[in-house]
Order: sequence, then C-alpha cells, then structure tokens
Amino acid sequence: MRLRRSIGENPAPVLARLGHLSLKFNDVPLAEDFLSQALEIAGPKDLALVNYGRARVAKRKGEMQEARRLCELALEQYARLGREGRKRQCQRFLDHLPLHAGDPTDCGKQEDRNEAHGT
Repeated sequence: MRLRRSIGENPAPVLARLGHLSLKFNDVPLAEDFLSQALEIAGPKDLALVNYGRARVAKRKGEMQEARRLCELALEQYARLGREGRKRQCQRFLDHLPLHAGDPTDCGKQEDRNEAHGT
C-alpha cells in the first residue's frame, strides 16, 4: 500500500476489494477494517465500491436499514459514474434485503453467488 501511495496511486479500490474478499471468507471484522481504511482515502470514483462493501457488511451483521441506506448511496454513485453493471448488482442486492431480514447468518450467500458468476 505504501508503494501505491508513493507513486500517487490511491489504494482505496484495493482495500475495498480486500474487504469484499474478507466477506467471502466470513471474516466480517476484517472486512470492516479494510472498508474503513478505504473510506478514509477514497476518491469520488471509489466511493461506490466502498459503500457497496459497507452495505454487504451491514447486511451480514443484520443491520438491514443501514445496508439499504449504504446500497442506495452506492447505487446513486454508480449511476453518476455510468456503471450500469454495478448499478444492476446494487439493485439485486436491494431486492434481496427483505428476504434475509430474519436470518442474518444467511445474508451473504446470494450476492456471493452473483459476484462469482459476474452478475
């Protein structure tokens, strides 16, 4: 990360992706840590990815209102960036939130399957 910063590259996307990867391994605290670091240094182009990751963390923790708020924010940010595929991914995430409201232990499996298939 220091090398990326020293050459003027923002490591926020890498940290956000590490957060997403940590969720795939069910390490919510580590995902939160990576995403918090990413949020501190994220530029406008990185915020959507960071907020989508934070929404996934909130969902895993059973915090459905926060998950919805963060995902709606990411959806708006992806729309401003013209990232149609990512907008659809956020919308699918939002569509699945009510399905998992009573079972936070199952809250990441559908979006993990969607990401694995590139949807």
